[in-house]
Amino acid sequence: MKIYISLFLSFIPYWMVSAEIVNIKLNPPTEFDFKTREEIFAVRLSTIEQYPQIIGDKHKVTVFDKYPLTIFNTKLINEKYKISSSVFKHVIDNKPWWGLQGLNCLEYKGVGVSGVAGLSEESRFINNPFLLIDLDTNAYYANRETVAECDESYPQPTSLIYDTQERIFTAYYDVSTYYNKIIQLTQRRTPQKFLFGGRNAIDFGFQYGFLSQQENINFDEPKNISTEVYQFQDFIHVGGSCRYPGGCNNGSPLQTFLNFTFQNLPAFAEFKLWKKLPSSPSTPADVTVKMYFN
Repeated sequence: MKIYISLFLSFIPYWMVSAEIVNIKLNPPTEFDFKTREEIFAVRLSTIEQYPQIIGDKHKVTVFDKYPLTIFNTKLINEKYKISSSVFKHVIDNKPWWGLQGLNCLEYKGVGVSGVAGLSEESRFINNPFLLIDLDTNAYYANRETVAECDESYPQPTSLIYDTQERIFTAYYDVSTYYNKIIQLTQRRTPQKFLFGGRNAIDFGFQYGFLSQQENINFDEPKNISTEVYQFQDFIHVGGSCRYPGGCNNGSPLQTFLNFTFQNLPAFAEFKLWKKLPSSPSTPADVTVKMYFN
């Protein structure tokens, strides 16, 4: 019987075997400074529109009671998608955003530098809506002579796929290159702090998460997303931490439940996500996110 099954499978066309796996293009960071919300969210929505295997028919609606944008009836959440007001409603038009250079090198030796230098750091996540759980970084404080010497490095996602049948997103990250850049700029090998983020999960309606499996992940706090189900708190607002007059759009708040370091590489994390609070961490996930770090 096994022989007959193997022979049958060998004649299945490739397109039938791969029909349930969606390869999702990853977008690079871009500049959001002084753009309108329509311009910023248009990138996000155009990305979502590229994947009919995940989304359905388009619908014209009003977002935030002001901005007419396109939304989609998604297969992922089985209801109409629209930009989450809880995550994005406090984004202000025509404001600067925290930049990757500013984030990485805020405490350089010069005077008066703001955090807006470089491409907008939140664009890493806004431009890639299907990274439901994101990998974020704390500043590594290169202490350079000028902001021009600062670097825009961050741990880049290298690939992202979605299994529509199993409802699993799988992302791969290059952390090693980022580590090597930190060592080059800082001349030190102290552990770099990281944090998981749930802004995209919230935007698709997945409010709750639990780290069900992990390897080489060390959380800062005894209570964390691997010990109990956590409700993500992510949102974007205007704050003054960037040292720019009038403030910048940036992500908040600091969520200690999500702060961690890598014990070693490679590392692995698997998240279960739910739209409603589950009765226990063993409750089957509404969607699963797997993350591989090399």
